[in-house]
Amino acid sequence: MHSYSQATLLLLGIVVILVTPGPTNTLLAAAGLRRGVKRAMPLVGAELGGYFIAISAWGYLARTPRTSSPGCRRSCASRAACISRISR
Repeated sequence: MHSYSQATLLLLGIVVILVTPGPTNTLLAAAGLRRGVKRAMPLVGAELGGYFIAISAWGYLARTPRTSSPGCRRSCASRAACISRISR
């Protein structure tokens, strides 16, 4: 089991990642400043919808080969290991 301090550290890391200005957060901030927060709020829904679609598609594509053929499990595991090494 994870300790309370590890859970707190994980939560802090998630919060830092979410508030770090990236392209989408910068565009939302600019829209809020230019149009006002109330008029820019539909963009937040659009952003969340886009994230949901992208994450769902990646999840589906990552899961499909593994479950469709038993012989593919080893190949998928090695691909995932390669991807995780490259992304570091």
